[in-house]
Amino acid sequence: MNKSNHRSPFAIVGRLIVLVKPMLPVMLAAIVMGVAGHFCATFITILGGFGILRALGLASPVRTVGTAFACILVFALLRGVLRYAEQASNHYIAFKLLALIRDKVFGALRRLTPAKLEGRDRGDLISLITADIEALEVFYAHTISPICIAFICVIGMTGFVGSWHILPALVLLAGYLLVGVALPVWSAKRGDKVAREYREKLEQKVHDLLEDSQIDDNRIAAEVVLFSDKICNDEETVRLRSHIHGMRKILDENEGVGRKMDFMAQEMNREANTILSKSNDLIVSNAAIDLKTEIEKIREQIQNIE
Repeated sequence: MNKSNHRSPFAIVGRLIVLVKPMLPVMLAAIVMGVAGHFCATFITILGGFGILRALGLASPVRTVGTAFACILVFALLRGVLRYAEQASNHYIAFKLLALIRDKVFGALRRLTPAKLEGRDRGDLISLITADIEALEVFYAHTISPICIAFICVIGMTGFVGSWHILPALVLLAGYLLVGVALPVWSAKRGDKVAREYREKLEQKVHDLLEDSQIDDNRIAAEVVLFSDKICNDEETVRLRSHIHGMRKILDENEGVGRKMDFMAQEMNREANTILSKSNDLIVSNAAIDLKTEIEKIREQIQNIE
């Protein structure tokens, strides 16, 4: 009996990372710029705190409030430039490697299964393969260097805080591990569980309808992929975070913020509605309902603001 030759996720990731080797200098540059930009963003807040301490006449590493303000301005400008350069480098790597992978995949198809590229369903096949290849952009542009940047920054910030006191450093490290490791792992397992349960239900329904007829496993797998894409709320979550960031910026303005905040709350509510409508998981649905409740509370308070 032939054993199926399934590669582990780690083996697949390893092979994908190997492809970056020709562009390693660009990747290293993106990581360095990302780390520098992250520290710039972090120390804007730290310098602001030092400036407040100096303004209150308390002990502070900065000599004057003006020095703190000047450093904040410089770091803010550097953050923008470094962030842009990092993203440009990551997408340059991604687009180059996507072209390379696309060429290798279609070259292998032409060599191994030329009939598939000449058949009636060749359009569907090419579209499916192209979509899978394009999905790798997220891996190359938004996964490899951000993980390296996060790892270096966690060590750097934990060491920086630890130089003042070990207890807050440990609390900070625990927070990093919770947000950066525990929650993503939990979320991924929940997503896998939902997709697996959907596949089992789908297979059972197909068996009930077709009884002893042969079932195409590839078709079921394709349906599960479509279902997973349908319930995916990554885009809504990203937009929701952007709206929250925009709301915070509006709160820093001095006047005429009521209408802007009301509009931003409407956008946040729209994203929450979309997440709720897409959700097929009870925990996510309950979280979306709680989110909508909090947004409605915010909108009620906004009515009292001009």
